[in-house]
Amino acid sequence: MKNGYLKVFISVVILVIILVVMDLLLGWSASKYIKWLNKEPHDSDAALVSYDLNAATPDVAILGSSTATCHYDPEIIHDSLLSYTGEDLGVFNMGMSNQRLAYDYYGLKCLLKRTTPKVVIVDVWASYIGAGDPSFSFWAYKPYVNINPTIKEMLIKHNNYDLLMKSNMYCFNTELVKLLLSAFKATTNVDGFIRSTVEMTEIIKENEKDTTSLLSLSVNEFDAMLSLAKENRIKLFVVMSPTLCSADTTSLSYQYMKNKCADNGIPFLNYSNDEKYYQTHYFRDRTHMNYYGAALFSQELMKDIKKNLIEK
Repeated sequence: MKNGYLKVFISVVILVIILVVMDLLLGWSASKYIKWLNKEPHDSDAALVSYDLNAATPDVAILGSSTATCHYDPEIIHDSLLSYTGEDLGVFNMGMSNQRLAYDYYGLKCLLKRTTPKVVIVDVWASYIGAGDPSFSFWAYKPYVNINPTIKEMLIKHNNYDLLMKSNMYCFNTELVKLLLSAFKATTNVDGFIRSTVEMTEIIKENEKDTTSLLSLSVNEFDAMLSLAKENRIKLFVVMSPTLCSADTTSLSYQYMKNKCADNGIPFLNYSNDEKYYQTHYFRDRTHMNYYGAALFSQELMKDIKKNLIEK
């Protein structure tokens, strides 16, 4: 009987050792693969997340959620700054779908580990730091928790870190398959910007859902982001781009962001309720502009950004 228990115990120990070794090998192999993958941006969501968090080094960075990826054309921004400054600045759209303030702040922190950008554009909306704004998914970040200390810091701060995160198998999960498939995606002219030519058939305008309170964690991250930009002498622009959801400019979230930017001498540019963009030709859905709308908006935005650069 004792020999039977001993055999079971030994078998369990061997199994645990095998699993630990496999987990370590997966972590080592995956980190090497990600380092290789990040040598250049690939045209897939998973690869762009990895590139944004771990490798991007633009002179001009665009941060924000899906509105950022759809509304800011890096080519137009590049050409506009080139004609104005004479500098050939690298521009990359680091927007990520379904994100909130946490990504903007920690994305900037990740970027500063590698380089100090000259200009950062952060896309927000009126309820961006409101308590009623739904939380975003953290799964896209988890593969990098043991590779990138800033990501670990973010997950701990947002109560999304536990003992299971020490396991590479758990962290990578299905994201590893997406990252492996990303190797077969295009790498030419990849700048993080979504060039959609889909047009709406009719304008369906809605009111943005207002919130009556602020999310303290988002407020802290917004304040920290502004401070981080000032400390590193980054020209930061907080921008509300056009959508078909009427922004409530009386909301606590909107007023806080606007006033905090003013207190810190940071431009807060609001285009959200500009009726010139209310055309089916410029939107693919009620929240996101298409390529044509983004082209017009990017041109208008750069006029105002250049005015601010002149004033400074």
